[in-house]
Amino acid sequence: MNDQTYKPSDIPIVTRIKSKMGEMTPQQRKIAEFLLKSPEAPIRKSISQLALEIGVKSEASIVRFYRMLGLSGYHDFKVTLAQETAGRAFYHTYEDVTVDDSVETVIYKIFHGAALTLQANLKTSSTERYTKARDLVLSAKRIVFLGYATSASIASYAFFRFTDLGFNCHFSSDSHVNATLLAQLQPGDIIFAISHSGETKDITLPLEKLHGSVPIIAITGYEQSTLGRLAHIKLVTLSDETNYRTDAMTSRIVQLTIVDSLFSVLILAMGDRALEHLKKTRQALFQYKT
Repeated sequence: MNDQTYKPSDIPIVTRIKSKMGEMTPQQRKIAEFLLKSPEAPIRKSISQLALEIGVKSEASIVRFYRMLGLSGYHDFKVTLAQETAGRAFYHTYEDVTVDDSVETVIYKIFHGAALTLQANLKTSSTERYTKARDLVLSAKRIVFLGYATSASIASYAFFRFTDLGFNCHFSSDSHVNATLLAQLQPGDIIFAISHSGETKDITLPLEKLHGSVPIIAITGYEQSTLGRLAHIKLVTLSDETNYRTDAMTSRIVQLTIVDSLFSVLILAMGDRALEHLKKTRQALFQYKT
């Protein structure tokens, strides 16, 4: 982990490209989409040949693109791509599941993809952002968790875990209930929003109306998404999506890990007070286990 940003050299180029798609210009996005389909294309081409094949306006577009990825020059860009292509180092969280896969192959792809996803996210995690999120939660009078569709299960889980520590929390899967609550927030309230795309309208529309008046923690896959721009603290996930798994299955594994990491950081900060809360909830739940 690091304190603010990760070193670009720690992450393969394909992952760097995907993590920045939301902030790219139309020209940069055109280059990105080309490279995601043909990552080997630049290896035997000059910069002018590559610009011509992609159909961008000039060599300068390519230069700005690889500098955005943290690469110092076109040679560095080509060499890195060549090494990753030859060594199969591209960060694919998983291979797509195909109709011809055996049960054994499917299981391997899912587990292996999840492991790679967690490793990549560990490298890009920001200690500073977790610390800020911890401090904001500790100072909150109430935490409003927001998440819909596949993110609802993560928001519900976070609601349970943070309530377990004695925090005053709210969660509802009903967007109308949440919209009503968000229109009547009180001093000391904070919002904890979860959306992989960062574009879920049920979340972004009511949050936009707050005009930054309430602190927002966001777990999202795209820092430059609408939710990412609205949030004061962003815990960003990296994951790939494929044909069979367009619901970002692996991103949910990362989201759960982020919630548990923050939960554990809070326990350490709260000390005996956290342990006392956990003891009470365990006692309350014990009767349902016998």
